[in-house]
Parts: sequence; structure tokens; C-alpha cells
Amino acid sequence: MSMLGYKVFEPLEEKNISADDEILFYLDKTLKSTNTEIRAICKKTSDGYIVLAGSQISPTSSATADIIKNARMAAKIDDKNILQNDIFFPHPTPASTFVIGKWLGNGWDNWKTKDGLTLNEFLKLEK
Repeated sequence: MSMLGYKVFEPLEEKNISADDEILFYLDKTLKSTNTEIRAICKKTSDGYIVLAGSQISPTSSATADIIKNARMAAKIDDKNILQNDIFFPHPTPASTFVIGKWLGNGWDNWKTKDGLTLNEFLKLEK
């Protein structure tokens, strides 16, 4: 089923990607309100962004957007707030909002490479 053209509940397609082709982005943050550490990993694909299983996400969410609510319902999260399944997003901002549990700036700036480049900076260099 797709919602507004987004593949929200469809299984993710497995693609053969070599380690050299796979670029991962990271979001590390400590939530001041709960002193909870967030450590998430995201993979950019040709269709969007996938928050990867194994990411530690916020235990709560105050985000009101349907895309975030639907992703939270589809997410399998264990008692240590570790995501057990990959979750797809069409853009990096809802991906970071899902992880943090609330909107906290632009996802293009929240996700960073292991070298500290923001997603926005990385994409400008890639052109």
C-alpha cells in the first residue's frame, strides 16, 4: 500500500550494494528532557532514506505528522528503544523526526557522515 506515492508499508527491496557504494549517515544526540542517548544510522537509497534496524531511538514521540505516527506504528522497538526493523522515509527530515521523537531542525543537517559532514554538505560535494 502506498500513501501519497510513498511506500510506507511495503517491504523494502533488497538491492545488491557493494560496501563502497553504501553511504551511511549517523544521528547522535542526547535528549535533554529525558537524558536519553539517541544513536541512529540511516542509509540513503535512490528512493529515500532508511533508518536501519539497530538504531537507538527516542522512547517517546510528540510528532504529529501522519508519516511519523505511521512509522512509529510500523516500528518494532525493544525495551531498550532499539529499532528492530528498517523504516523507510522519502526525505531525511521525517527520518530524523522519527528518531528524535520530535521535530528538531532540518534532517539535511541532523544526519552526518562518519567524518562529520552533514547530509546537505555531502550531497553538494557529490554533485
